[in-house]
Amino acid sequence: MKSTCAFWFFTRVGRNKKLMESNTKLMQMVRVAELYYEQRLSQVEISVMLGISRSTVSRLLADAHEQGVVEVTIHRPVEKVARLSEMIRKTLGLRDAIVVRGGETYEEVLNHVGLATAELLLSLLKDNMILGISWGVTLYHTVQSIQKTSFHGIEVIQLMGSLGQGNPATDGPELALRFAERLNGTYRIINAPALVRSKDVRDDLLQQPQIQTVIERASRAQVCLTGIGSFADEMSSLMRAGYLTNEDRTTLRSEGAVGHILSRP
Repeated sequence: MKSTCAFWFFTRVGRNKKLMESNTKLMQMVRVAELYYEQRLSQVEISVMLGISRSTVSRLLADAHEQGVVEVTIHRPVEKVARLSEMIRKTLGLRDAIVVRGGETYEEVLNHVGLATAELLLSLLKDNMILGISWGVTLYHTVQSIQKTSFHGIEVIQLMGSLGQGNPATDGPELALRFAERLNGTYRIINAPALVRSKDVRDDLLQQPQIQTVIERASRAQVCLTGIGSFADEMSSLMRAGYLTNEDRTTLRSEGAVGHILSRP
């Protein structure tokens, strides 16, 4: 019995010792990773600071990768198709055109377009400019691709009314807020629906002082950002929001409409 108890005691002590050594190594691994990746110290500097060899620092960094303590994310620049971009620019008489490579999924395509649009937008904007925006998933991916900037006096203006249905994150008011936050600016929205069924209702809305003020400011925008909407069933924001019926879509397509900008065919 005594020998059995002694064996159990030493086994337990051995396991606890291994656990403590494992925790100590993990803590050391995290500390080395913090110094190397967050504080940008060299491996030599870390070895001197912690009193360990440079080879130990290197091994701990390698273990940190293998055990998931450190994860590496590569942000690849969007690949642009220069030849096709130039062809479209010349054919349509545009000042500039940018074509990016697609992706395996629709979401990946939107991410690529959003990154390229964000890059172009930031190159065009200057302090105290007015930026007019519409709404939609393309603009959502654009603003998601913009990091907080240090512009001054940027004013973001909604160019059209709101959908009021569907995903609020892709609607004009929310996008205006997000762009203003990322561009260190202010924003104005149009408190009205994008489309109404009656001309009288439209005319009455246009007479409202608050709406007139926003529209007047929008007319002064130096940069306007809008997507191009589709009439396809699975992609049309207007269809999903209930502004267009299948009959409306059929009528528009029979008259040659292939898409819409600012909800206008």
